[in-house]
Amino acid sequence: MKTAVIDIGTNSVKLTVADVSDDIHIVDEESRITRLGKNVDANGKLNPESIKETLGAIIEFADKARSGGAQRIVAAGTSALRDASNGHELLDEVKKQRGLEVEIISGEREASLSFKAVVGDPIIGQKSADNLLVFDIGGGSTELNLGSFGKLAAHVSLNIGAVRLTERHLHADPPTDQEFDAALSDARKSINSFVGNIVGKPLVCGVGGTASTIAAMALSSKDVHGKSVSLTQVEDRVCYLRTLSLAERKNVQFLDPGRADIIIAGGAILISILKEVKVDAFIVSLRGMRYGLLLEHKTS
Repeated sequence: MKTAVIDIGTNSVKLTVADVSDDIHIVDEESRITRLGKNVDANGKLNPESIKETLGAIIEFADKARSGGAQRIVAAGTSALRDASNGHELLDEVKKQRGLEVEIISGEREASLSFKAVVGDPIIGQKSADNLLVFDIGGGSTELNLGSFGKLAAHVSLNIGAVRLTERHLHADPPTDQEFDAALSDARKSINSFVGNIVGKPLVCGVGGTASTIAAMALSSKDVHGKSVSLTQVEDRVCYLRTLSLAERKNVQFLDPGRADIIIAGGAILISILKEVKVDAFIVSLRGMRYGLLLEHKTS
């Protein structure tokens, strides 16, 4: 059965279409940066412009999936829709215009879906480990998942994300050292609350746009799935980005211009994870929450 998953995130809307009749065979993937979570951290509400942009992306993706033969469309919303008091405005329009019910994914469920996606990935799965940490840096939240390739042992959803930390701390262009240090401190304090669950040095795997973007810049390649990136490489790229204005960052190779304003905050979270967990590298996975949902529907 051909299944489509639409992931409505704080920063972007993503579409994955796959044949899930036996194994998962990806047919199409697309992404639009719509910044649904703009100012949600401060105001607790979605703004009309973000709702309009996000609704347009959802409609476009739903129509494309159906015209491409998708027999089932699964739509899921994450941090911004969890936090916003007026999220129903978007959900009501999606149902009215395209008949789709959007599931608001809890932080814990989002974490477990990302973990399931990584464990079910044949490339990452070959790197078998009894101690696996999967992180997913989103726009509004960061999920941490600890376990083995057979079982999820502990997971948490933290209210730190690339959009959220940018709006809280990074206001100058480029951000000052003091602003960046404040973002680092915020991230490290949040992550430290989970570190007590970790014994030894786990194999660390990162999913999401921050991890894949910084990896692409560090490795000078978009072919990053399953590749290892060192803490030194991450710090080097983030340090470089901190010297650039927003206009200059928009022209950096492998960096989507729509992500240029939040990539430094995302880098602060990534650095904080590696340092708090005390590891010197992570493995990149391009399979996030959407793949976890596809795996669920593969067996349903």
